[in-house]
Amino acid sequence: MDERFREIATAGIRLAAPEALAWWHHVIPPRGSQEFADDVRRQFGVTIEVVD
Repeated sequence: MDERFREIATAGIRLAAPEALAWWHHVIPPRGSQEFADDVRRQFGVTIEVVD
């Protein structure tokens, strides 16, 4: 499971204290639904591709 997530979660995000969190908190999938993309943009200032 971790390996599959590592393969697809390739968009990095900036964190205030990255050393305090595990690697999976530092990345997100580069594509997602409109709702997910809106949340990512609002929460992290990162734009990802919207897919159906």
